[in-house]
Amino acid sequence: MDTIKELINKGGEKISPVEIDNVVAQNPSVGEAISFAIDDEMYGQDIGLAVVLKDGEKATLDDLRKLITTEVAKFKLPKQVCDVESLAYPVH
Repeated sequence: MDTIKELINKGGEKISPVEIDNVVAQNPSVGEAISFAIDDEMYGQDIGLAVVLKDGEKATLDDLRKLITTEVAKFKLPKQVCDVESLAYPVH
């Protein structure tokens, strides 16, 4: 899935959503993941992450946060992480 913007600008730091997505995809419980910019009063933008777990998998959001912190700089840790059923847009 394509990201809406190519970079997230968190307080002047440019963060690639693809970098975060690739790190999260290392967890075998993750089926899909996408990171994106969210509004933030202090930084202008921060990082949001939506994750679809594979059927029957039980990875916790804390597990995913720990994985991310071992692979990227601390300022790239998503502020919000959501477990969702699908990343597909609803068709009306």
